[in-house]
Parts: sequence; C-alpha cells; structure tokens
Amino acid sequence: MLCHALLTAALVAGAASKPITARSGTCQTEGALLCNADGSKFAICSWGQAVFQDVAAGTLCVCTAHDSELCTIAAADSQPPTAPAPPPSRPPPVPTSKPAPPAPSHPAPAPKPAPPAHSGGASHYTTFLGNGSPSQGWPTVSDWQSFDDLWTANVETMKSSCAQFDQEDNSPEEIADLRAAILSESRSAGVDPRFALATMMQESDGCVRVWSTNYGVNNPGLFQSHNGQGSCFNRTPCPKSEIVQMVKDGVSGTADGPLLKGVIAQAEDEGDDGVQAMYAGLRMYNSGSVAASGNLEDGIATHCYFSDIANRLTGWSEGSTGCTLDA
Repeated sequence: MLCHALLTAALVAGAASKPITARSGTCQTEGALLCNADGSKFAICSWGQAVFQDVAAGTLCVCTAHDSELCTIAAADSQPPTAPAPPPSRPPPVPTSKPAPPAPSHPAPAPKPAPPAHSGGASHYTTFLGNGSPSQGWPTVSDWQSFDDLWTANVETMKSSCAQFDQEDNSPEEIADLRAAILSESRSAGVDPRFALATMMQESDGCVRVWSTNYGVNNPGLFQSHNGQGSCFNRTPCPKSEIVQMVKDGVSGTADGPLLKGVIAQAEDEGDDGVQAMYAGLRMYNSGSVAASGNLEDGIATHCYFSDIANRLTGWSEGSTGCTLDA
C-alpha cells in the first residue's frame, strides 16, 4: 500500500536512530520480529520499514542478549528466547514515514545514467536513478497516463486496501468521494491530480481508514501528512468532509508542513524545474531533503519511493516493485 525548516529536530533524531531494537522507521532483515528497548512494543520488518505496536497485556517483546533480531513475544515473567522462532509471513506494507535530515549544501548534481523511460503497463517496472531529469531517463509529464486511466488501474486496489490495516474496506461511496476530492483539491492547489493520486497510492493504497505513523511527528491520513487534521482510522463510514480534509492535508499542506504543493515549490527554488522539480519534491516529501549528490536514490529513508511513484504515473499498478535499492 516528501530538508527543509518545517521538519522538527525530533524527526531528525528518529531518522538517525540505528539500533534495531529502538523505535525506528528502518530495519534490515525482512520478516524479522523487532522489540523496543523496554519490551513494551513490537514490529515486523517489512520492505525496510518497521512500525511498532503495543504488545498484549501481560506479555513482553524480548530478544536474546547476543542477537537483537532473535526475538519473541512471551509472558512478562518468561526468559529471552534461546532459539529463533519460525519466520513470520511477510506483513502488508505500511505507510512510508518521513524522517528529516539536516539541510544539505547544494553542489552541482553528479550525473548518473538511468534506464530510458518505459511505455507503461500494469506490471512493468523500470528503476529510475539520477536527479529526476528527463535527460537521465525519467518520464516526462507527457509520458504519464491520463487521470482516468490511472484511476482505473488503481481502483481495484482501493476496494481491498484497508484489510492490511485491520480496517473495513472502502465503500463505493467513499471511493467516489475520494476521486472527487483529489480532482478538486489538486485543482485548487495547482498540483497535477495524477501526481496526487500516485503519491496517495504509494502512501496508503487509497485506504480512507489507514492508520497514522509517528516517528516524532504524527503522520495521519491518506497522504500520511505532516501533523495533518484529517483521519478516519477506526471510523466507518468515513465522512466526505474528512476525506476532503485528508486530501487537502496532503496536497495543499498543513500548518506544520507544506506537503506536495510546498515541496514542489521548494525544489523549484533550489534550481529544479518542470517535472524534475516534482520528482525532487517527492524525495523531500519522503525524507526531508535531496542528498548533496543530487541523485534521488541517495540519502536516507525509502530509496525506491520516487522511482515507485514515477512508475505509478506511467501505469504500473500491480506486481512487486522492481526496485532493489531498499533490499
């Protein structure tokens, strides 16, 4: 299922945290059960991300002293595990967190070859590398599919996307309200609705009841926005007004963060233009900044984030990502 002054020092600290047993947005071993320091929370490593949740009453998440990835859930008075438990099945993806590093300097970007833009297709994936410019192989706006085609390619996912969050799936009315909100709020903000749709699918798979992530800053709603106001987690049905608010938080921004409209403007201020500013804005949206190299795959957070969305814009909507940068 987007370095700038608006991101907090607490978020920087969350992004810099490395121990696998700490409350962190990144992890190393796919499928591993992770514990926080006092054993009160657990997470499953999925696609390089970990979202911690409270353990059940009377239990603790415990790990061996010599191996922080050899963990299990046990009664509060039990001993740490002595042998690895069978690996769990891969959990569903969780929304991407947005840690923020310090603002970088701005030397000239180092050119890096990238594969040519592809012709699209629901399961066809091309890994895009470099600075986000068409000269380095990135899709132009004219390469993007129409909004109607992109909506059709993703609407089936929206119909069943909430199960991964243990929530009731979207109703036809909620999906219709979501489509209308993306078109109207994007138009008001001056953001291409295709760009908004692809980013939303990357963040939440379009589930109106998606949970919130928090690594120092609360990221609720369809776009996992920066201290956003809109959320329908554990709420059925989701009112149209709340769907509109979630989309507005993600497209126009919040009092604490500019989101899509703002990060595109910031990328333009830093020298990018056109579609390159949109792709660079995605890197800012996800991690807070573009690395000093200028290459979007460099730096922290989700290294495939921008490439995934570029593929969504050209028609990819099913099958596993072909990007291995976060493997």
